[in-house]
Amino acid sequence: MEKKLLIAALSALAAGAGIAGTAEEAAAQTPEESAAFDAALAEGTVEALQEFLILFPNSALAARAFEELNARISTPQQPYVPAPLDPAQRLPALNLTTGDPPTTTIY
Repeated sequence: MEKKLLIAALSALAAGAGIAGTAEEAAAQTPEESAAFDAALAEGTVEALQEFLILFPNSALAARAFEELNARISTPQQPYVPAPLDPAQRLPALNLTTGDPPTTTIY
């Protein structure tokens, strides 16, 4: 539920600010805006993009920042999956049909 509220709030903020990505606005951006946007993208976190939007709400790069932010919010994080084991490293299976004892003992 939090993600939906955040997306709705960011969309409303973008609409209220009248953000448009025109060539004139891109030419009017300051070096500080560009550096801050590049730093936020390099960090790649939602918090860094939100901080950029707080610092430069009327930036020409705000539309791209919103797109990046929405992509990061709507894309779920992949859970950690361990690498498959090499079959040579697995313990031999116990063959109960032959009645043989296991080849390894654990005490």
